[in-house]
Amino acid sequence: MAANAGSMFQYWKRFDLQQLQRELDATSEQSRKKLIDQSRDFKKSTPEDVRKQVAPLLKSFQGEIDALSKRSKEAEGSFLNVYKTLIDVPDPVPVLELGQQLHLKLQWMTTTKSLLRSRTRVRHTHTHTTLHTHYVTHTTLHTHTNKMEREKGLSGQRKWCVRHAVVMEYSLYILWTH
Repeated sequence: MAANAGSMFQYWKRFDLQQLQRELDATSEQSRKKLIDQSRDFKKSTPEDVRKQVAPLLKSFQGEIDALSKRSKEAEGSFLNVYKTLIDVPDPVPVLELGQQLHLKLQWMTTTKSLLRSRTRVRHTHTHTTLHTHYVTHTTLHTHTNKMEREKGLSGQRKWCVRHAVVMEYSLYILWTH
């Protein structure tokens, strides 16, 4: 549908409905005035004897024009009905342009949402892995420290010093590896 809205917007922008409405109003009026002016000029500039000779030919043309006019009145009536409807039609370009802008904004938001979800998954996985690694390391250190205390029979102040040294060593390890 988005491609259709975009192409519809471009079509109506090129179509220029308001210009068409002005042209349709002017065209029929100009044609009628031109024919009337040409008939007057012919009567003024042509001698009487030539007008009499041409009169039957002009009457034939006039009869044919009358027949064509009669046949075209129905077509014109239909056309005028459509034209009257078009006169009141608002120009759709502003609405189509707004729709196209909203569609582009929606596409951008959808892409951004997907990107943020992807980054969140990566961070979550990294955080989970890091926490698990720290937990395993802490458990290993605790086990190692308890084993060393039992083997050496440490207690009190010395026990605290050994634990403190192990924690400091682990902290330095973390600083250097990350």
